[in-house]
Amino acid sequence: MGGTQSVVLPYEVGEEETAYRGNYFKMFKGKHKEEGTAVSVFEYKATNPDDPLPPLVENMVKRLKTLRHPNLLRYIDSVQIGQSLFVVTEEVEPL
Repeated sequence: MGGTQSVVLPYEVGEEETAYRGNYFKMFKGKHKEEGTAVSVFEYKATNPDDPLPPLVENMVKRLKTLRHPNLLRYIDSVQIGQSLFVVTEEVEPL
């Protein structure tokens, strides 16, 4: 996962959720292109394209992929495109 890739995100990324203030990620409203399902899309963008993903970000995605609990945010997908990592979850509203 790295470098320039011809990967297409299967989700439409809409407007940024300005109420969300994350340290590493920006949050966007989104929708699955084929199914029309509403999702939330979190984007981590590397400041230097030559740097690998920070271990904290890699570990967070690994943990989200394996957690299943009704009281936790449901992970749907993740895609790395160039220097951006997109993490897709069930639709959420920032508090």
